[in-house]
Amino acid sequence: MEKYSLSKTMNNLDLDAVIEINKIIERDTLESSYKLALLKSIIQVIKKYDHHIETENDKVKIPFYFVVEEWFFYYIPFEYLGINQHRSKKMVLNNSVDVLYKKLFEEFGFCNEKDWKCIYANIYKKYFSFELDISLLFRELRKLIYNNPMKYMGDEKYQFFKDIEKPKRNFERKNFKNFGYFSIDKKIYKILKYLGDNFYGLNTIIFRWEELLNRINKFSYIEDIKEILTHNIDTVIRDTSEIQKIFKNKEVYCIWSGKKIKKFDVDHLLPFSVFMNNDYWNLLPAMPEINNKKRDKIPSPRLIENSKDRILNYWYIYKKEFKNFDSQIQIALGLYDNETEYIGELKKKCDFLINKLGYPAFTI
Repeated sequence: MEKYSLSKTMNNLDLDAVIEINKIIERDTLESSYKLALLKSIIQVIKKYDHHIETENDKVKIPFYFVVEEWFFYYIPFEYLGINQHRSKKMVLNNSVDVLYKKLFEEFGFCNEKDWKCIYANIYKKYFSFELDISLLFRELRKLIYNNPMKYMGDEKYQFFKDIEKPKRNFERKNFKNFGYFSIDKKIYKILKYLGDNFYGLNTIIFRWEELLNRINKFSYIEDIKEILTHNIDTVIRDTSEIQKIFKNKEVYCIWSGKKIKKFDVDHLLPFSVFMNNDYWNLLPAMPEINNKKRDKIPSPRLIENSKDRILNYWYIYKKEFKNFDSQIQIALGLYDNETEYIGELKKKCDFLINKLGYPAFTI
């Protein structure tokens, strides 16, 4: 199996494309956080939903829905605390979006005036259970992204974004394609795919975002801004109680060792810190000692293969227990006829993360 090599990866990428993206991060005029949020969201969408991205000659088509979804969650804490994102306007995003966020918060009830984590966790759970209708807010966020950062990123209008499709009337997460696609150059896509995480990407974007907001808000939200941008969201939304409840007083086998266990941790098969996914298919029982060794490592394709019978068995249980299991796994891993094909997709993702992006592998 080919091992990760940064120099080999760089040799296969276009230097001009690297320079273009670096210009945006380091030198583009930043009147708001929009451009940084858009870059960050596209990097995350490429990592999480690459199987839904379509290649067309020298361009790739990216589902607009998932970019808006990333934005929706990025800005929940800022909207909840009222942290301004503009140099020249006293608002978070814009009037219509701010009003819709406020209505959403009122629907859930304010947990605490300053505790954004509570409202974030409640919204996250409802959203990924497909119990939240936020279509109007998503439309307004899409409009904002289209009319601002997409338009003004780079030296010319819509320099990086082409073939931007309009959304259809009816859409939701299950039929995200109805929200339309947009295209970017394949060279730019490759830079964001291979270097977005561990080169100048996310860390630099977060640093610039923090720096910008401190200036905009005259250093009045220093601790809040730092916490929001650097906080491990896993500690906010990590709720494994449903999985724990299913296996209470039942025989449980460690997903990785196959040994029968009395006490278990709920392991993120693909680490949350890397893949940011809290779906049922990604939550599996593991021996505490093994889970502690695994931490944020990526299971090797061979380990996935050796554990596939146990993975499929747990998925079968989840499929009966959770009505959203099918929708979650189809969005996260692709649309396949049977669960065994998802094992192949999992192995491909793990191989890419280990051998192309350089994440450490986990084996036993």
